[in-house]
Amino acid sequence: EVGKALEDCRRELNLEFRKMDEVVLPPSLWRCTALQRLQISCKGPKLRSLPPDIGKLSELTVLIVSNNELECLPEELGSLSNLRVLEADNNCLTSLPSSLSKCSKLEVLNVANNKLVSLSPIQGLEMLG
Repeated sequence: EVGKALEDCRRELNLEFRKMDEVVLPPSLWRCTALQRLQISCKGPKLRSLPPDIGKLSELTVLIVSNNELECLPEELGSLSNLRVLEADNNCLTSLPSSLSKCSKLEVLNVANNKLVSLSPIQGLEMLG
């Protein structure tokens, strides 16, 4: 059962969804506040959005949501003050949340193969380079 596995998660979690009609992230995921690395991949229907609850994962350092159909990322990403790696390549992103500028520890940002028209939210991030 996914819910029980999530409650036991400590530091790293790879969620892989296969052959589902719709990808729904389980509510128990947001109680994994000690989680440091989260990867969400889908074989079949793709993830279309990340809920604002992502901001509750305050210890998150790595977030990988590549190869989905994300059209936007929630502003709550800005509350992930420990985030060092964000991989969101191969999605449908047209912009980045302005709150991303608050992620001062961000070292790796991969947003290749999206529909981005501006990278202005990350212009002040010194660790990126």
